[in-house]
This record gives sequence, C-alpha cells and structure tokens, in this order.
Amino acid sequence: MLQFALIGCGVVGSFPSIRTNLNRLRPSKQFLLIALGTALLAGLGNAIMADPENHQRGVAAATSAHAKSGFREGTLDDAQLASQDPAKLLIDARMERDYNAGSLQEAVNIPVSASQWSIRDYLECVGRETPIIVFCQSSRCGYDEAVATNLVNLGFQNVTVCNEGWHEYQLKQQSQAMPEQSVSK
Repeated sequence: MLQFALIGCGVVGSFPSIRTNLNRLRPSKQFLLIALGTALLAGLGNAIMADPENHQRGVAAATSAHAKSGFREGTLDDAQLASQDPAKLLIDARMERDYNAGSLQEAVNIPVSASQWSIRDYLECVGRETPIIVFCQSSRCGYDEAVATNLVNLGFQNVTVCNEGWHEYQLKQQSQAMPEQSVSK
C-alpha cells in the first residue's frame, strides 16, 4: 500500500495542472484529496494483484496451530505395510541427508523444511483421499507431525503419523537379526 501512496504522490507531482489546482485548496483539503487518491490507487492495486487462492491457503497455514490436528496416529507396522502397498504414500519427513543415509523402502522424502507450497506442487497429482503415512527419526521427533499438518492444511484427508521412526525401525531390524545370527552359529 505504501508503494501506491508513493505512486499517488508522484502522479500528483508530475502533472503541473493537478499541482496548481491543489495549491488553490486549503492544506487540509489537499491532504484529504491526496489521501483519497492514494486509497483509490491502493484499492485498485489490491484488486489487480490479489491472489485469493493462496491467501486462503496462507490463512489456513497461519491458523493451523489452533485447529484440530486432522491426522491419525499409527505405528511402524503401518509404515512397513505402506512401503509394500502402491496405493499408499509413505513419506520420510527427515532432512535430505538423513533420508539419503537410509530410509524405509518406497518412502519419498518431504523434509520438514519444505514449504507448504513446494509440498503442494510435489504432490499435485496425488489424490486428496490417498492414504499417506508420515514418519521421521524417532518417537521423540516432531518432523512427521509438522509435515502431516501441512498435508492436512493442503486438503489431504487420510494422513497417519507414526509414533515410531527410523531409529526404532533400525533397532527392530537389529533385534530380529540377532536371534538369526545366534541360531546359525
């Protein structure tokens, strides 16, 4: 709006006839006329430059902390089943370097640092009813909930957050491998 106010003042100053006519008015009326012109330009600029679709999404993102979570809690077993079901989407919410060091089979990386708009663009072709399971590093990590909140704000209706993560998965794999090693000796 400040930009339009400056443009309005610049327009008034650029035309000598407008400036001459303004000088004939009392200072209070000059100010009122300039303010009215500036408000008109600002309103016109907002109408031209408005982005109602992203405005609504921005409002949803800003108020999401006060809304109900909108996602379910699941387990590591849910995540492992999702990795074997092509109808489900498995999301690793850890940072890219952690994802690259190892992840569940078929998981895609949408890190917690991803903006809501990049998530929207990445998942553009995914139906809003698609079952999505999100996990992160461990049961104490909140990355999965942050990504899940963004997904719910984008309209995804079937989002599950794992109450366990990559750390627990590795421990589980190690504990399952230990008895096999002792049996084979």
